[in-house]
Amino acid sequence: MVEGEEEDHERSKDSHICNVKINGDQGVSSSMVLEWSRNEIMHTAIGGGICFLLMFVLTSIINIIEFGFYQILKYFGILGIVIFESYSIIRLAMILVPVYFISGFAGGLYTGYFAEREDINIKLTITGSIGFIGFLLLVLIFGNLNLLTSKYLEMLVLPVLGNIVGAYLGGYTIKKPSEGGEEVEKLSFKVHLEK
Repeated sequence: MVEGEEEDHERSKDSHICNVKINGDQGVSSSMVLEWSRNEIMHTAIGGGICFLLMFVLTSIINIIEFGFYQILKYFGILGIVIFESYSIIRLAMILVPVYFISGFAGGLYTGYFAEREDINIKLTITGSIGFIGFLLLVLIFGNLNLLTSKYLEMLVLPVLGNIVGAYLGGYTIKKPSEGGEEVEKLSFKVHLEK
């Protein structure tokens, strides 16, 4: 193979396989084309997998801690405090931050490090959504989710918001190292003091 053909072969092997065209509505002639390579799709999916696995592990740890807390309250005879609304709000906050934000943050860190900076908003949203959908399917399979109750906030809204916000925070926290040295523009000025 000639050198130019090798480059074309490499480019076609890692070619853009996901082309999505979004046209504006109401007569607006704006369009956006998303072109992602296999590596970008793979890294976005791996970030979602990290998000899902951490959600599973952290939820299990929180459930063990919550069971121990119930046992302590039962031992002291004050288990009745769990019926108050303030306890349920604190419980949701204790699940939201250590489980959903941290899992989304870790998935966003991975995606933000390996993905290209263009279209990073969509990639991070997909990362958080993959983690949420995987966790939702796991909960549905094991039968812990009852959609007939009014726990939509706890089971649907908080996980998806926590994962997506955490993925955004993680993805924008880390910066992919540049291959070439970036030139930093330096500002210089002189101050003349007159007496």
